[in-house]
Amino acid sequence: MVRVKLAYGRSGLDVDLPDWTDVITPRFVAGLPDEQAALLTALRAPIASPPLADLVRPGDTVVIVHTDITRATPNDRILPPLLAELERAGVQRDHITLLNGLGTHRQQTEAELRA
Repeated sequence: MVRVKLAYGRSGLDVDLPDWTDVITPRFVAGLPDEQAALLTALRAPIASPPLADLVRPGDTVVIVHTDITRATPNDRILPPLLAELERAGVQRDHITLLNGLGTHRQQTEAELRA
């Protein structure tokens, strides 16, 4: 048997698998050296798409659907440059709506929404 520890809960879960099982482990990928620069590049020079500023016009209304607290998405680091880029393109802040994509998850607390 092959024993594998799965990332589950707080302490993990040990699972015994048959010997013929191939265990595939992820390789380490280093983080971005400059996260904000990479984000701006993605907004201003995306792959196979026009820049964000070319997709909106002054006076447009925009809805940004973002993940809720159950997803490990760094909304606090993504949304500010995204909002700034929209404003730079002429979209007024009061024409931008943030929509929390809850799906069937519980409503978020005020603190969770601000995190």
